[in-house]
Amino acid sequence: MGTRTLVGAGPCRVGRRLGAALATVVLLLVGSDRARAQDAPATPPAPSATSAKSPWTDPEVLERRFVEAIDAVEAACGAKFRARPTWVLSSRATLRKVLEDELAPILHNLGGGDDLEAVASGAADALVAKYEPGAHRVHVLDGGAARLARTLGDGPPDEAELRVVLAHEVTHALDFERFELRARALALRTPEAVKVLGALVEGHAQLVAEAVAGTWGIPEAFTRFTASITAMPPIEDERLRRVAEGLVAEATFGYVHGHAFLKAVFAARGREGVEAVMRAPPASARSIERPAEWLAGGPAVPTPDLDAVLARLKPLVGDAGWQTQTASLTEAALKAQETALPPEERTDFLKGFHDAKVLVGALPAEERQAVEIPVTFTPEEAAKRRQAVARTIAKSLGRRE
Repeated sequence: MGTRTLVGAGPCRVGRRLGAALATVVLLLVGSDRARAQDAPATPPAPSATSAKSPWTDPEVLERRFVEAIDAVEAACGAKFRARPTWVLSSRATLRKVLEDELAPILHNLGGGDDLEAVASGAADALVAKYEPGAHRVHVLDGGAARLARTLGDGPPDEAELRVVLAHEVTHALDFERFELRARALALRTPEAVKVLGALVEGHAQLVAEAVAGTWGIPEAFTRFTASITAMPPIEDERLRRVAEGLVAEATFGYVHGHAFLKAVFAARGREGVEAVMRAPPASARSIERPAEWLAGGPAVPTPDLDAVLARLKPLVGDAGWQTQTASLTEAALKAQETALPPEERTDFLKGFHDAKVLVGALPAEERQAVEIPVTFTPEEAAKRRQAVARTIAKSLGRRE
């Protein structure tokens, strides 16, 4: 069996209007996809009159359900807090400040951060709860759950969903304490490492929340909660929608694939296996998408070094004016582009897919961008058959030949 690498490349001009629309979609998706499970902190405002009757803003309900979540998470994990976390009702402004403080050093380590304020602001608009590692505190956004439900066209979130969200956030609190996740995150220097650790952080919170919801007899609340993470508001522009779907797949990678990965690890190796991988993560996001392969010790077929391929491509955007970034490209993100293909090409269009990486170069002064995507398929015949597919997808994303 052989493996062939396909390379798609080309600069494309992103106009100001399209760029602004894409930024809006990214912020909305980051918020709505992660809102009911994401992390952020703050100071307590008085509950608003319109939300006073909601369990999400009732202090007595929150206190009772928070203590319940702590007890249930400790039991599910077989571990105890050194110091129990606290909770607080928080404003959007507080959450935004906490997000900026948490994201700034991580983005700096990755060579970014220019859009920090926009990202933090967009996320704060959609968050409903967030764990703040520095304060060891869970923030519940006053009115956030109701606002998010309106954005997505859902009914008001109920108390059962609140219980699941608190279990998710309390799991973060326990994990950050016992696995030293904040210090480890600050030590990361590549998007790949950030993606892998993030997948484990969110995946484990999902794993525990699912187990706890089952113990409480409310598995349907966990299902609704998870559906809200991957929900996407309607987007009429077809090309913009495909881009957004790819972004959703990336933004929800931890909640979906991290969860599935840790479920597989738990089934094969139990709680000890889960704790071991939380302390020593896989080296690549590919392993997160393919837990059976990782559990077996790695891929059965030798594969080309896609990082080396990207290194050979980097001179294409090597001038000093270019800002570059590399990362893994998940199968889920590629799958989101299948609607760009003719119907007859969509069936199993990723059959034989093995791995993919992406090199993105941006030339802000000229509003230009170049994207290089080496993709491997096995066997070689599968790669040859999919060259036309790759060209079609690249064209749908605006690539100029």
